[in-house]
Amino acid sequence: MVTDVRSPSILKGSATITDTNPANRLGRIAVLVNPMASRSNGEADWLALEERFHRSFPNASVEVISTQSPEHTVKLGEELQTDLIVSVSGDGTLHNITQGLMRRERTDRPALTVVPVGTGNDFARSAGIPLDPSQAVSAISTGVLRTIDIGRCNDRYYLNTLSFGVDAAIGLRTAELAREQRRGGAILYALTAVRTVITELHPHSCRMHIDGQDAGQDMARDIEKELLICAVQNGPYYGGGFMPAPDARLDDGLLDVCMIGRISIPKALYYLARMRQGSHQQLKAFTSLRARSLTIDFTTTIPCQCDGEPLDAQHFEIEVIPQALNILAPLAPLAAARHS
Repeated sequence: MVTDVRSPSILKGSATITDTNPANRLGRIAVLVNPMASRSNGEADWLALEERFHRSFPNASVEVISTQSPEHTVKLGEELQTDLIVSVSGDGTLHNITQGLMRRERTDRPALTVVPVGTGNDFARSAGIPLDPSQAVSAISTGVLRTIDIGRCNDRYYLNTLSFGVDAAIGLRTAELAREQRRGGAILYALTAVRTVITELHPHSCRMHIDGQDAGQDMARDIEKELLICAVQNGPYYGGGFMPAPDARLDDGLLDVCMIGRISIPKALYYLARMRQGSHQQLKAFTSLRARSLTIDFTTTIPCQCDGEPLDAQHFEIEVIPQALNILAPLAPLAAARHS
């Protein structure tokens, strides 16, 4: 049975769904299967999970839909009449579903969850969902309904990660290689990072206006800076398990802004290695703060990724939309479990 609880340790003051019987509320479930996920084995993965899924949700009416394209996936997110969307996919399909969901009125949005079968699966990490698909089905079927924030960059919404510069170039190149080679994860990201840092370590000049918090105090700040890396995170993870923002939470009403300025190639590689473990925050060139909104202007068009998808611009208007979406996830605190 799906339960709905209020836990301050999980939610940090944000609201959950006020539903005394969520098992009934989630009586209709739409399972969206991306056949191109899992090295083009998404449908086979679902068939291996289908019996377990029906056993885990015995009272639900389940509709299974194979996604045909990004546009089709956005339309499904916008139009499906259901209580819960289960995405059997990676982060890209989740990103497209979210674009559709955010076109709907808040009260009309179904809850969302994921059975991770992609190459990065960083939203699953941030939400505390196991990376093993069978374990994920079991975990969400006994999970809790909670409300999370959504990031918005220009006209694009994101669940988990937005970044600019070298790390965005690494992420986009990793996604391209993952599609070509049908493999992914942190090892591919790390190998791509080494190549990209050596060949593309160029700082980008920018101006920022930030409305947020620094050391827990409200502040507004203008910054002019040369940046190698700039990540504006809703959750802690990107790149298949790297943690640019270890303290970020999906439900705290703030985005975590992580910046690294001009450094040498050896130092850049060292920083990326420390980011794998989330142990880079005390390093000298690293700056972090929390923002409700920020505006960034770069002097040229630079690499940018939004939940792993490319976004081309020089001017970026970014904000957090608090309590924008309901998700179904395990009882453990969001992002508390560190996945390998």
